[in-house]
Amino acid sequence: MEFPLAVGILGVILLLGVWGPFVHGGEEAPLRDVGWALLIVGVPVVNLLRYRRAPWGCLPLALSVLTAAGLFAAGVDPLAGVIAVAVPNGAFLLGELLLGPSLRRARRARRLAELEDDALPLSRVLVLLGDREDEVSERAAKVLASRSWADVGLALAEPLASRLPPRGLLPALEQHAAQDPATVRPWIEARLPGARFELRQGLGRLLGLHGGALPEDLDGRLGHALGQLEVDARAGGAALVATLAEPRATPAQRQAALEALDRAPADDVLAAARAALDAGPGTAELAWVFHDLGQAPDGPRVARLLGSDDYDVANAAVDALAGVLGRGKLGEHEAATLAGVETARAQLRAEHPPGENRLADGLVQALEELRADLEQRAPHDPAPEGPGKAG
Repeated sequence: MEFPLAVGILGVILLLGVWGPFVHGGEEAPLRDVGWALLIVGVPVVNLLRYRRAPWGCLPLALSVLTAAGLFAAGVDPLAGVIAVAVPNGAFLLGELLLGPSLRRARRARRLAELEDDALPLSRVLVLLGDREDEVSERAAKVLASRSWADVGLALAEPLASRLPPRGLLPALEQHAAQDPATVRPWIEARLPGARFELRQGLGRLLGLHGGALPEDLDGRLGHALGQLEVDARAGGAALVATLAEPRATPAQRQAALEALDRAPADDVLAAARAALDAGPGTAELAWVFHDLGQAPDGPRVARLLGSDDYDVANAAVDALAGVLGRGKLGEHEAATLAGVETARAQLRAEHPPGENRLADGLVQALEELRADLEQRAPHDPAPEGPGKAG
């Protein structure tokens, strides 16, 4: 919990627990207010004692809130409780502003000097690998890269599965994988299933970079595709499209894959997207590929998505078809595309009469605009000339 956030939550507690009873004469509830105080104290104290990740500013905050709650429960003058909160936190904030920058610089310099020692124990290097300063963490990763993999691999196995893995763990593994992929790759494959979820994409990327097996985990698969993309843009693009089409993938996973597709060849991406859409139900993110790259033959293909039961998919298909139409006439594909639009509109209106559902009404309006655009584009045969009109 960051210090400003903690102060904000404290303000809510004071408002609910103190403002009502003392300003508006509401009912006093000391036990309730002590409960509120324990609630805010719990998070920073647990972070400090168990994870060692919270800023030290949470400690005076926690102690001062507990003190104020105890004073209030004991019936002491409320002003004493306000002072118990304001004074230590004000002192911490002033000290942070005046001394914080110089103390952090000195701390960083000491830790960087530690890492210059070739005899520094591996256990200490692992501690510095999780340092909150990027420069220290990066330097610790380089030190690990210079050590024997037999020692490093054994030492990294435990933090890989810990609740809070070190920040520099993936960079350290990446450097060792680049030096000896044949040894490190099986190590990563064996440990990826048990790794923390926030590491699985990064570990999968290392496997993709160095020819490792495709993981079962979806985050690992996304990372594998991103790694492949760096060494083989065509194969990586196809793997990213597979993530876009995967129904089990989360929207965040599919969005990450969509954003990375810019680095893959457009023609290969479009071919993979066509195959994926023809083989499955389609997703909103897969539809967006056609918004950016779709051509005339893709009109009927995208129109099929317009009738999806998933609003996000149908809405994305509307935009995708508009993108396809924006690139020119569909020619021989106009009729099939128009039929798809008509079918989707009729199906939607059969399920949701006008005025029943605003989302459905919006989709119907968008479909009617697409239909009007397609009808305007359709070629019209000239009317035959009547008798007597010939020259």
